[in-house]
Amino acid sequence: MRIKGFEPFSASDWPGRLAAVIFCGGCNLACGYCHNSRLIHDAAPWLDEEEVFAELERRRFMLDGVVVSGGESTLQPDLAEKTARLKEMGYLVKLDTNGLRPEVLKPLLESGSVDFVALDFKTPLDDAWLAKICGARPGSAERIRESYRIVAESGAEREWRTTCAPGVTGEALLRMADELREIAGPEAPWFWQQYRVPEQGADPALEPALGFGEVSVLRERAIPRPELRGWDVDSGR
Repeated sequence: MRIKGFEPFSASDWPGRLAAVIFCGGCNLACGYCHNSRLIHDAAPWLDEEEVFAELERRRFMLDGVVVSGGESTLQPDLAEKTARLKEMGYLVKLDTNGLRPEVLKPLLESGSVDFVALDFKTPLDDAWLAKICGARPGSAERIRESYRIVAESGAEREWRTTCAPGVTGEALLRMADELREIAGPEAPWFWQQYRVPEQGADPALEPALGFGEVSVLRERAIPRPELRGWDVDSGR
């Protein structure tokens, strides 16, 4: 496993559980609002995998689970082996993914080596939208849609999360609500996250990020009804 970062204790990355977080290197998208871009490129050094797992062994009676995040977690060629190893250590496993690799996600869920999946729902499930906001390749929308179906039918705990980033309009969010309702039902757990300007700054070519007032009005019209996460009411845009 190509590990670029490790957080030995987190009370916020898995709601209701104490967890460690493994940050994998590399990604198959190029989102302009990414806050982990140093993990995607080569700015951060690689960590020794065995040292990370030795630390997890020491903490196995202190933590509930391990979050495997990124970058993009499903790019790791030994992901199935490592999630199974975490389960053997007694951990619950949460996977953070953009959904672009359903062929990886499905066997993980079928094997029971992943207990919770957090899916990034970045834009409407449309290749043009995904290219504009995330630099995605043609065909990405259908691959992500398939991942959503797999997770929705799996029985595993799951959530979808959308960063209300520049370029993601109110019209886009309502379209996304329709898409998610069709795939996962009207009660699908969905979170709208506040956009925070990354170190590299915002893309000036995109529409400004929606403010709290706009998002609050939109969520009343959206089914599934999203929860708001990380919003600072006083910050405005």
